[in-house]
Amino acid sequence: MAESMMSLSPELDPESPYYVDPDYQPNENLPMVILSQADDNYFIWKKHFLGFLRSKNKTGFIDGTVVLTEPSSPLYQPWNVCNARVKLWMMSSMSKSLQDYVRYAETAHKAWEDLRMIFVPSVDLRIRQLRQRIELMRQDGMSRARGPLIL
Repeated sequence: MAESMMSLSPELDPESPYYVDPDYQPNENLPMVILSQADDNYFIWKKHFLGFLRSKNKTGFIDGTVVLTEPSSPLYQPWNVCNARVKLWMMSSMSKSLQDYVRYAETAHKAWEDLRMIFVPSVDLRIRQLRQRIELMRQDGMSRARGPLIL
């Protein structure tokens, strides 16, 4: 029995990210949160969508750990099918104004990163600004400590 489980092809193995569910329904059990710039609900949507992808064992398609294989690989077609499904699920869970970001992205991972940049565009910039501000405060504090004592 264990031997037959190990010899299952990835697209037939429910534990594999390449698994193609024969009872697939495009909108089955999608998160109810619809991503929208107007609602500014990216973090809530992200949490719900990641939970949905975990239930389907497809998070690797958005985090980049399941990568496109060579066309000669037996996983090439299952990868394309699963990537397309993840993109479809993404599009089905967002406002129409955001769907083109997913539609025209080559991969679900690229679409995921593009959406992150839209909703969290300046995290690195903000961190850099805060570090600069802290450094200025340190310098200002040191110069005041070295300056004349005012009573």
